[in-house]
Amino acid sequence: MLSTAISNAHVVGLSMALCVLPGYLVLAKKQKVRYDVLLTLGMLGGVLFSILFAASSGPALLVNALMTTIAAGLFLYGLRRFA
Repeated sequence: MLSTAISNAHVVGLSMALCVLPGYLVLAKKQKVRYDVLLTLGMLGGVLFSILFAASSGPALLVNALMTTIAAGLFLYGLRRFA
């Protein structure tokens, strides 16, 4: 399962590039950055790209969604720590 998730790491990159980062930029422009919204965007992006490219159901879908949520959390942690 872990090797499948690692081989689907492009799902995390696409989710961050096309869901989380634009969401953050929109929220930052409105000065309403909420971390729960960005984590949800990461999770939804992970599910969306997982369905499009990798797995439509099962544990791989859950692992990919979890990986993208963790990546979005690390992104937010980095923003808070270095901003």
